[in-house]
Amino acid sequence: MDGFSKLYSLHYAEIFSYILKLSKDKYIAEDVAQETFIKAFEYIITNKSIFNKSWLYKVSFNLFIDKTRRAKNVEYKDELKEPLSIEYIPHEEFEKKEEREKIQSILDLLPLIHKNILILREYKELSYEEIGEILEMKVSNVKSNIFRARQRFRRLYKELEEKI
Repeated sequence: MDGFSKLYSLHYAEIFSYILKLSKDKYIAEDVAQETFIKAFEYIITNKSIFNKSWLYKVSFNLFIDKTRRAKNVEYKDELKEPLSIEYIPHEEFEKKEEREKIQSILDLLPLIHKNILILREYKELSYEEIGEILEMKVSNVKSNIFRARQRFRRLYKELEEKI
């Protein structure tokens, strides 16, 4: 297996799931992930060097932003939810599914920077330094943005809980 194939197999699913969390559209996630690895391949050929995982996240996020800017009135499809009858879902799994849907709906209410930073930290478990590289921020700015994003998330979560 050559270096690029290894890079692809190690990181494709990770980049795909990251963009899928942002877009909620598997077709956008597939396109952006593929474009990311095309850019990675071009980078390796022109610079004859390897890069870190943060670079892949940064490129994929920028490609996602470009794609959403180009598509006017982007409507996100919720293809993550499969229509299932409640009777076929065990009670614990149903509760987990409801919680995941609630969390996703709250993430969708956040500004893109807060949504992105929470996905990178909480789902992808990246360090403050890696997030700083991806978003081109100082670590102190990353920490304060994460703090604000968590506060806003908690407030929205509490508001949603009170409505139910």
